Amino acid sequence: MSIHTCANDECLCYDDTILHSELVDFVKRHKREILGILKIDGENKQTHQQIELLNAKLEQTVIRLQAKDVEMRQLQQCLELKEKEQSGSHSMYKGEFREFRQEILMGNLFGDKYVIDGTKYMHKMDIRMTNKELEYTIGIETKEKKSLTLLDINKFRTDRLNNKYWGGIFVSTECGVKGFVKEKNTYKLTDNEIYIYSNDANIIGIAIGCFLHMMEEKYRKHIELDNTDTDAEYVKLEDKHNKVIEHCVVFYKKWAAMKKVHLDFDKQMLISLRDMGVPDNLFNGHLFLLPKSKCRGTKHPYNM
Repeated sequence: MSIHTCANDECLCYDDTILHSELVDFVKRHKREILGILKIDGENKQTHQQIELLNAKLEQTVIRLQAKDVEMRQLQQCLELKEKEQSGSHSMYKGEFREFRQEILMGNLFGDKYVIDGTKYMHKMDIRMTNKELEYTIGIETKEKKSLTLLDINKFRTDRLNNKYWGGIFVSTECGVKGFVKEKNTYKLTDNEIYIYSNDANIIGIAIGCFLHMMEEKYRKHIELDNTDTDAEYVKLEDKHNKVIEHCVVFYKKWAAMKKVHLDFDKQMLISLRDMGVPDNLFNGHLFLLPKSKCRGTKHPYNM
């Protein structure tokens, strides 16, 4: 009869056919083998954990690579549209390039919180941005026309209402929006819409970013049925972001003016040095304050 020495009823201590002394002797004789088995079992568990960790990292890497692949295909498509636009194949490519480029930019700026959809649909605006958490949609319409008609504005508002978009963004790059904005690089907020007159990506991005934040806060207040201060909170939020956008635009305009001054000074300095007979190799590696498009082939960026 074995002697019960543990609380585990599945242990060999409870096997009546094995004497306790025999069990102890067996363990003593095979101590090294038993410890080896236990060590292997522990190593197997550790190996299994490492495999699970590697699988998780592999999944993350695959997701990143897939995202990179999508981004590369988007950039390739964008480049092809740009080449077709420049070759004058068809005027429609200009609009397609602008819309596709805008879709990529919106994804880079706001893709962490919004699903960006630039699929072409009739009467659904150029781009739709759906909040990943709250699932409401913001529509974006961009116009590159020298003049806008009342029909353009009415269509934008009608499309927003018919599709039940929570908000609408109207961007005009070439002219003001009658009844909303006249001066370039300015915007106008209405209840659930923003009208922007600018061709500057930085100003447009700042205005859209603040507008999206406002719409999110307003939607959160909207779904809180017991909150009766939604309108008052929205007014405060609108005032706050109006000031933020105003300051950002002022800062950007000052920065642009500073860059222009630096450009003029840099250009005059190089011309003066060259007129003084300074050898050209002094200018190797010089950082020109101009876009790359201004310096093609053998053309000097300052026309020197």
